[in-house]
Amino acid sequence: VEMRKATALIKKEAFADALAHLQKEVDVNPSNADAWNLIGFSTRKLGDYVTSEAAYDKALTINPNHKGALEYKGELYLTLGNLSGAEELLERLRKSCSFNCSEVKDLKDAIAAYKKAQ
Repeated sequence: VEMRKATALIKKEAFADALAHLQKEVDVNPSNADAWNLIGFSTRKLGDYVTSEAAYDKALTINPNHKGALEYKGELYLTLGNLSGAEELLERLRKSCSFNCSEVKDLKDAIAAYKKAQ
């Protein structure tokens, strides 16, 4: 229930409201990598990059091949100017994702846009 509510709020870009539901979810189920990934996403969108990175790291500790967390942490790295970190995460994504992964394409496109803007 909390995840459904949070996902609906994220789609509306109500990131702060989504965080309340995500926090309830990880309080009850601390090993929910999807919830930690969405905490990372929401806090990144709110500009809290320290909390965001910690949440992505938690998701990746639970599931080292979590495609969403690998993609979003790569996008966070681009926001912070860490191109090599983003490229490293893209390689990890490529290894864990064999066919038609939107996460690989999205991070690859984000890296290309970042390089073009430099």
